[in-house]
Amino acid sequence: MSEISKIQMSNGTENSLFNHLALSKSDYECVYPLTTTQRDMYYDILLTQNNGLCYLFSTSIDLPAKINQERWKQATEHVFNQTPQLHAHLLKNGATLYQAVKKNSPFSYEEYKTEGAETSSAFITKLIEQELNVPWNLFEPKLVRFVFATDQAGNHTFCILAHNLIDGVGVKIIIEHIIASYEALENGTEYKPKETESFPAYVSDNLQSFDTNIIKKHWKEKLSNVEQLSTSGIEQESAVVSQTTRIPAELFVQIKRYCEQEKVRLSHFLWGVYGLLVKIYSNQQSDFLV
Repeated sequence: MSEISKIQMSNGTENSLFNHLALSKSDYECVYPLTTTQRDMYYDILLTQNNGLCYLFSTSIDLPAKINQERWKQATEHVFNQTPQLHAHLLKNGATLYQAVKKNSPFSYEEYKTEGAETSSAFITKLIEQELNVPWNLFEPKLVRFVFATDQAGNHTFCILAHNLIDGVGVKIIIEHIIASYEALENGTEYKPKETESFPAYVSDNLQSFDTNIIKKHWKEKLSNVEQLSTSGIEQESAVVSQTTRIPAELFVQIKRYCEQEKVRLSHFLWGVYGLLVKIYSNQQSDFLV
């Protein structure tokens, strides 16, 4: 775990990370390093130059014609304001990336009326297909969008369009919160969803709950026969050695074509190549993870 991760995971030292990044806690709910999965997505986006479009996901539901459209919008905005994870975006400091949850982020709610005989659900499907061709700015706090469509017959379809780089957002749960908030408004009360903690806090809680002695014992026995990486015969250097390798454009095109054919992420392919390289240089006789 990096020093920055340790800072954020440790209770009572949260200000250290804000100070390190020169950020104000009055502007941000929380900020923390990307998880391994998030970094994988981001590097894959850079390598394939797809602007992150393959990591978009959407969920839509059909609503009854009698629904109060203005109250549904109010309910959605209420849940948005009460759920910090919906305000997340990427933050870059030098070569290091973070996920930041900004306070008072813009609420994106789009309302459409279809033309002719087009149904509201068909309109949403077409809209999503169009969005898959529009680049998303991952560094702006607008990675979640709400869309409400109404057709000529009075039918409604509601859609949540979001990016997978956001942690801790379960769309099904968000829709349940919106429905509960809408029902509360209809009854003249206010719905308060359970406070959503930051992703590091969620991870920390899970470690305490699941990293038990029984689980540790199981994995120690399971991995007892795994061969450790041998460094014998490898020259040790105190200085850090780095090297940049550029892949020729023609070869890069061939690699991308291979990844598409085999349904392998480009980042995973390159990690595999790096693992084979380390295995050759370290004279390993068995497989191991890098």
